[in-house]
Amino acid sequence: MTAARDLGVARRGTDSVFNVSYNSAFPVHLDRVREDTPIAQRAVITHQPEAWPTGQYCRNDHWSWPCDLHRWGRTVLQSAGWPEAAIIALVRRAAAGELPWARS
Repeated sequence: MTAARDLGVARRGTDSVFNVSYNSAFPVHLDRVREDTPIAQRAVITHQPEAWPTGQYCRNDHWSWPCDLHRWGRTVLQSAGWPEAAIIALVRRAAAGELPWARS
């Protein structure tokens, strides 16, 4: 249960559906991770760090990186079974111009 606690897994009422919530503004509903995966891919790709003299900030929303949407996207992908190497590969492919939503 340590990994679940680290992700902030909390049980919602009497439902059998778990809610991964590191931030109440962007909850991760485990019963919808497959549906949320394309959106999570976009969030992880779009919300990347940019170096500034004062530290790393999200190049999209200019908050400290990792921003809430990047963390949400990463948590959704991890909940869907994506290993860290696959998430890193997704970001690298996107940086090279291969976007998952641009496939025909």
